[in-house]
Amino acid sequence: MSLRNIYQLLLTVSSFLIFLQTSSSRNYYISPLGADSNNGLTPNTAFKTIQTATNIVRAGDSVLVLDGYYSGFDHRDKNSGSQGNPIVYFALGKKVWITSGFYRNNGINIENNDFVHIIGFKIHGMLKEGIRAVLANNIKILNNECDSCFRGIFTGYTDDITIEHNICTRSHGEHGIYVSNNSDRVLIRYNSSSYNKASGIQINPDVSSGTPGYSEDIICTHNIVFENRKAAGLNFQGLDRALIANNLIYNNHEGSGITLFHGDASKGCSDVKIFNNTILVPVDGRWCIHIVDDAKNILITNNILVNLHPWKGAIALDKGIYLQEKILSDYNLVSDKFCEESDGCSKNLKFWQSLGNDTHSILVPSDLNTVFKNINQQNFELQEMSLAINSGSSSVYNDVKDDLIGNARPQWQDFDIGCYEKKIGTHTKFEKKNKYSTILSELMRTDLDFLDGLEFSLFDFSGKCVASNLSVALIPHFPTGWYTLIPTSNYGEKRVKPKIVFIQ
Repeated sequence: MSLRNIYQLLLTVSSFLIFLQTSSSRNYYISPLGADSNNGLTPNTAFKTIQTATNIVRAGDSVLVLDGYYSGFDHRDKNSGSQGNPIVYFALGKKVWITSGFYRNNGINIENNDFVHIIGFKIHGMLKEGIRAVLANNIKILNNECDSCFRGIFTGYTDDITIEHNICTRSHGEHGIYVSNNSDRVLIRYNSSSYNKASGIQINPDVSSGTPGYSEDIICTHNIVFENRKAAGLNFQGLDRALIANNLIYNNHEGSGITLFHGDASKGCSDVKIFNNTILVPVDGRWCIHIVDDAKNILITNNILVNLHPWKGAIALDKGIYLQEKILSDYNLVSDKFCEESDGCSKNLKFWQSLGNDTHSILVPSDLNTVFKNINQQNFELQEMSLAINSGSSSVYNDVKDDLIGNARPQWQDFDIGCYEKKIGTHTKFEKKNKYSTILSELMRTDLDFLDGLEFSLFDFSGKCVASNLSVALIPHFPTGWYTLIPTSNYGEKRVKPKIVFIQ
């Protein structure tokens, strides 16, 4: 070997040693065409089974799975990841299927290990859990699909867990997503959970599993939960400090939209914020929000609570709760049915307001298509002149910055009610043509009869278009103030000019 070749070899070895000092992480590839006798370090030398990589991964390693059909894997009593260096299982394609179980018929099992991320897998037909994480902290379960399993995602004793952007459908045993056994600092958001045998999302700490017997610091937001059966869309016991916001919950049968209860936790739910959810309960459901047992310090604000049941309705509390504890409900759009003594009665909003609740709330109109874009197509975005627009409270501002699909809140003066914020554009052309400073002196209260039969757009004084293609009958639903009306159709052959109006 020449001196030059020896020098190049020394440089290569030196560079490799420096690399090992700075990063010892490895990527292991899995392919249906691979072999477990390979080294797994390239797509061409991939392992055949995921479990082969599971047996050797260390903190900072990634397992990259190519499209194909696989048996599940069991990350139990293996190496853990660490802060900043998790072990990541990542589906490289969009067709990475787990169709046969591994440990105890689970698709993916994480147990007695921390800092593990599961991303992008499709898991179908497990006799037990699609994804199971137990005695495992700092777990992330992201962008997976669990279909036709006993339960979709199940966790127990899992602090600091994140469950995001998953789809859980048709669980044949219980819930779509189930977090159990005293798990704290839980983040569940942007998931879809539907057609499951029991709840869409269940959180279930219990004192029999040890102290403290409740779950702290729970965030459950931006989820879509529908067509589940029994219990509730969101069924939560023993929560302490929780935010439940921006969820769309509809057509969950034989149960309520949201239930808070004590169950076998050490105490009932406390310090829970229920903000800006849209809940529609079908005729065979129960209550939109049902608060059971010894709950306290519950805030219910800016929710749409529609119930199609013959006599059950918006909110039911266990007997005595409203007198003894701080259950505060207001600025909601509600069905005209409430109960303050368990769930066996049906009283109207006027009675409910006499107890000090929902003094600023509005009754849902009989035609739900004046509230939602298309109730028959299950489009729950807000109709152009929905009563929910600008009718909410800004008291939720620190907790609710956007809506279900990411629109910033508020879009105009006040928060909208429900999980959607009506996105309002700006009519820049009109704004440029009008100098408001020169017409303020002409402001006066205006008779609106001249607009009868016309369609128009409505602008505030910043030049922002707040509504379009409206009729005069819908004007009173806007906040009091000065507006500019621009008719978008003619009155006979005469063109009606823009007009400044005061809406009261």
